[in-house]
Amino acid sequence: MQHEWSRGVADQVFRAIQAVVSGKTPIEKLSEVLKAAVAVCEGEDGLIEGAVTERARQPLVAKRGVPDRIPPACLERVLRTGRSVAPPSLDGTALGDDPPNGFGPVIALPLRANGRIRGVLGLRLNGGQALDPALHSAIEAIACCAASILDADAAEAAKRVSPPPSCAEGVARAIAGDSSALTRTLSLASRAAPTNAPVLIQGESGVGKELIARRIHATSRRSSGPFHAVNVSALDDNLLDTEMFGYVKGSHSKAEGDRAGHFEAANGGTLFLDEIGDSSPALQVRLLRVLQEMEFLPVGSTQYRRLDLRVVSATNRNLKQMMKEGKFREDLYYRLCVVEIHVPPLRRRPEDIPPIVELLLRQAPAELGLADVSPISISRGAMELLKRHPWSGNGRHLKNIVHRLVIFSGRTIEERDVREVLESAEDPDGHRDATSQEVLLAQVDLRLSEHGNRKEETARSFGKSRQWLWRLRRGHRPSQDPGAPPSV
Repeated sequence: MQHEWSRGVADQVFRAIQAVVSGKTPIEKLSEVLKAAVAVCEGEDGLIEGAVTERARQPLVAKRGVPDRIPPACLERVLRTGRSVAPPSLDGTALGDDPPNGFGPVIALPLRANGRIRGVLGLRLNGGQALDPALHSAIEAIACCAASILDADAAEAAKRVSPPPSCAEGVARAIAGDSSALTRTLSLASRAAPTNAPVLIQGESGVGKELIARRIHATSRRSSGPFHAVNVSALDDNLLDTEMFGYVKGSHSKAEGDRAGHFEAANGGTLFLDEIGDSSPALQVRLLRVLQEMEFLPVGSTQYRRLDLRVVSATNRNLKQMMKEGKFREDLYYRLCVVEIHVPPLRRRPEDIPPIVELLLRQAPAELGLADVSPISISRGAMELLKRHPWSGNGRHLKNIVHRLVIFSGRTIEERDVREVLESAEDPDGHRDATSQEVLLAQVDLRLSEHGNRKEETARSFGKSRQWLWRLRRGHRPSQDPGAPPSV
């Protein structure tokens, strides 16, 4: 049976549709939609709860702005069945005159878009009045508008933060090697990926712990959500609450708007806590509380926000030894380490070095900004030297050496090239290792030679101006350049 809407009801539905296509923020759009829904049913309040987007995870309240809740039994029923709950006059549902927490007679509708329930629209009715079927159909139309807003915001958040659709393949290609040690590590990561279990990745610096974490995320059910990495060692204890939990507008003098913290930025996806072994006692306490309750309180807010994320941690330190020394909380360790993955150092899997080197050689020309991006080959003898090297810095160390070889060698890397670069990197005279600026300068000198010392052509080969080249060389070697750009 079709029901006709009055002019006033139709205006409110149109108001909700206008909100969807407006240029406002998602929160502002949802607020307009809620006001329209409240006006249609002439209710006291309305709210959206259980929204699964980055910026609308807290209940959003319309009209009086009371931080209330949809009755838990009602909310659970809507989320479980996917069907709306309404007063007895409409579908026979008996909620009682005064459901839990004083919400009163309610109508609750699922906000479904693209096959997913994004949240629940709840409306508190005045005096328990019956709703006309026409009004109920109008509220359903308005609920569709709210669902569309939440779905679009979730898609936009995923596009901003998440890897591209081919992320799983890209991450898999970034991990080169087929040694038995690496295969065991990847097998364990693959078994952990489909679960929600917290993962602790251990290994020396430079072995690729974050690559393993990204692989777990990319092959998990959360791959469409964000992968948010936090370097724990860089966090300031004085700013922990704002960094981890964010804040709301007005919480302090400079809080002109809401700001998401690390937990909220990772919601719906994976939070990667790098260098967890360097976490301070204050941070350990906060992490334990949030991981136990899976909720957090932004600075300046009185409303807790629920979390739906997976935590992956990484460290190069021995956490079990740290627990014995009282430097790491035992209860936090067991929260973080349901699945433990060890990434073996490069020196224990020399058979992985050839595929890693081949991968780095394919990537190096573009990463270094070389004009000639044709393939670079390496002789068998040169590869054997690289396989025998101990690689104290693991993959990061190997990448540094490969980049130097690409800069200083020809199109084929020979044994003598590897020996020279490794000897210079070993630094027998006690000089410091070359910085990235020095490596770039060496590349510039090489390119200048190739272009007959013609600076403009050399700068153009980097995609830069002649002034950039002059400033780079003047800032690094002031004694070799005059005080003004030299003439060609």
